[in-house]
Amino acid sequence: MKKNDIMKSFSITKTIISCVLLLYCISLLFILIWSLISTFKFQNDFLSNVIGLPSKEYGWTLTNYFTAFKEFYITVNINTRVYIETMLINTLLYTVGCAFFATLTPCLMAYLCAKFRFRFGKIIYTTVIVTMIIPIVGSLPSEYSLVKALGFDNNFLGMYVMKANFLGIYFLVFYASWKSLPNDFIEAARVDGMNDFGILLKIMFPLIKTTFGVIFVLYFVTFWNDYQVPMLYIPNYPTMAYGLFDIFQGGAARRAETSSDVMKLTFANVVMMPILILFVFMKDKLIGNLTVGGVKG
Repeated sequence: MKKNDIMKSFSITKTIISCVLLLYCISLLFILIWSLISTFKFQNDFLSNVIGLPSKEYGWTLTNYFTAFKEFYITVNINTRVYIETMLINTLLYTVGCAFFATLTPCLMAYLCAKFRFRFGKIIYTTVIVTMIIPIVGSLPSEYSLVKALGFDNNFLGMYVMKANFLGIYFLVFYASWKSLPNDFIEAARVDGMNDFGILLKIMFPLIKTTFGVIFVLYFVTFWNDYQVPMLYIPNYPTMAYGLFDIFQGGAARRAETSSDVMKLTFANVVMMPILILFVFMKDKLIGNLTVGGVKG
């Protein structure tokens, strides 16, 4: 095959892939915009006009959001209501803390395995690979019993300890990042008399802060949308995701004003808004080089 034929075939393939990805992005944006517009409709307008903008007959309304902030609550301990303000605080405490420790632990373990020569480092690396390959099925009952026995339930510190593990794909991401950094940084710092902790904190960690930030945000989004762990382990401190789950599962039976389609979309958008705001303010910081500068020979 000639070079021109190869380039032409590659160009056609690239065009097809680009078109498919573009259509995929449009479909995601369409769903997001549609759900947002639907929250400004009345229920009758939504039933007769699902796709379009609010009709002139009904007009735009903010009533759904006022109702959402008023009726967004969950009942704990039989008769205690936890409203959206408290759920937001609980969500931030749960999400920020768990995301930080879930990011810090693999970062430190990967640093030890990548920059220090000891046999146990290979065992740790192998353990991560094996646990990613072998599926763990049916571990929830034993995990729940262990959490109850250790007293980790119904407190955020227990959740932080649970999430502070180094297993998973992000250990490999940090390991590759640490491996890509030359040891000349460490050796030069040691010549200047800096200890290992100072080298990690002042020399090495700033070089991968972009990677740390990206993984932290990914964990933040994961824990923000998590309703199962708060529902099982911290039921007295419900999060917004848990509250949204409760509305979709049992809220319609308990509160007629929250059972309409537009109200469910409104609740979902209220929970989603902080994530969108986070992305808008951090999108520039998330895109960048892993290292700046280097050692010149």
